[in-house]
Amino acid sequence: MISEHRAMDLAARLRATLQGPPEAPAIDEAGRWWSWGALRAIADAIDVAIGESPPGAFVALLPRNNPAHVAALFGVLASGRSVALINPMQGAQRIAEQLGQVRPFAVLADAADAARPELAAAGGILVALDSATRPASVTVVARGAAPAAEAAPQSLSLLTSGTTGPSKRITLTAASLLAAAEDCALVEAEGAEPDGRLPVFVSGYPLTNIGGIYYTLPSGVTGRRMAMIEKFAVADWVAAVERNRPGLLWLPPAAVRMVLDAGVPQAALASARALRFGSAPLEEAALDRFEALYGIPVLAQYGATEFAGTVTAMTLADRLRFGTAKRRSVGRARPGIGLRVVDAATGAVLPADAVGQLQVLAPRVASEWLPTSDLARLDADGFLFIEGRADDAINRGGFKVLPEEVAAVLRRHPAIADAVVIGLPDARLGAVPAAAVELRAGVEPPSEAALLGFARDHLVAYQVPSRILVVAALPRTVSLKVDRPAARRLLEATAADGA
Repeated sequence: MISEHRAMDLAARLRATLQGPPEAPAIDEAGRWWSWGALRAIADAIDVAIGESPPGAFVALLPRNNPAHVAALFGVLASGRSVALINPMQGAQRIAEQLGQVRPFAVLADAADAARPELAAAGGILVALDSATRPASVTVVARGAAPAAEAAPQSLSLLTSGTTGPSKRITLTAASLLAAAEDCALVEAEGAEPDGRLPVFVSGYPLTNIGGIYYTLPSGVTGRRMAMIEKFAVADWVAAVERNRPGLLWLPPAAVRMVLDAGVPQAALASARALRFGSAPLEEAALDRFEALYGIPVLAQYGATEFAGTVTAMTLADRLRFGTAKRRSVGRARPGIGLRVVDAATGAVLPADAVGQLQVLAPRVASEWLPTSDLARLDADGFLFIEGRADDAINRGGFKVLPEEVAAVLRRHPAIADAVVIGLPDARLGAVPAAAVELRAGVEPPSEAALLGFARDHLVAYQVPSRILVVAALPRTVSLKVDRPAARRLLEATAADGA
């Protein structure tokens, strides 16, 4: 389908899919299929409710992970309008601030969220989607004055993940989104069904961030089916996999660990030829456990909101060719993407296997090389290895400590499910690493002294954390990545309390 419609823009591609066979299955929600006709009916109702919109005006969408909100996303983009995504799980003040920045012509929200006063205060048209009904109902709650807007190309505005610092709002053009969706579909083709169709995508990714958008848009662009889970839970995800038997699985690293800890039987994942993950590192011990238990390769990829999604991926073909030799790699550049590693101080391009700052050339979003905060190396075969983040590096009395290296070692402890390492100020050394760890379910909590002893046995002295705090659960973003600013606040608070 990609080749047939390559000349069409994003809006036209989405319209073509929504106007396809109305009874064709689109989204599996807990075993009940929503058809493309049902999604189109929601999109049409929203179009009528919003009416004529000023050129360049944003429609703010506060999406929940359900089919009605996918229909809203596809419908607004299919109409040629721009979308601003706002996470409904945030507090009232934060939502109000973002609505003030976006100044939307209309606001779309779930019926339960539409009653929040900060949404009505944004002005414009407030539309409620009642996703609990079948078919979902679309109701205009309020009609206020539309804020003025400057004419601009169609785009999607969303926040970066905020895992390492304050989130910032990024605007991606419709052309960027379409290029990313097409590339995602090419990656998914590795797990194609016998008739050539893309595998059903079983999604546990939230629609509020780039992961959810990157993995959801291919359904609107190609008509591929997907299964939605409102909030990731192992049992719900496994049930969706067993119902749909996809040839390719996608999970964030934290969810991979959850699947392993839950002891999901091998037969439940027997349809898959590979598991793909991205957004954060996955330690080698977890890779070993997953591949040994389920007999399928685990393939990494790398991307960011600023690039409209993934820019590198380990392909199944490369994994079969190189075996485990490149397993720590996040793969090679996707078609049309450029990668280079430079000296952060001089900008000089470094040779193969030298560690430096990663830069990316992604023509779908920009014509120039874009710097990242990631430390990386490229080997002679073009495989990218992420070695940590330059902005996370801890200078401990002149010794550089990379937090992810320390966290990876802590995760090797049999009681630790996940770990995060943060640099805290120190009057004598400048900064010292401190760790917070989340334990595996049902284990006897080890003492801090025992954990520090493990760290001393497996790390260089200057890498050993000054303290290791055991917590019931590490703070996480909606995409299940560890929320580093929240972890920092937690460690700083307990240090101040002398805990």
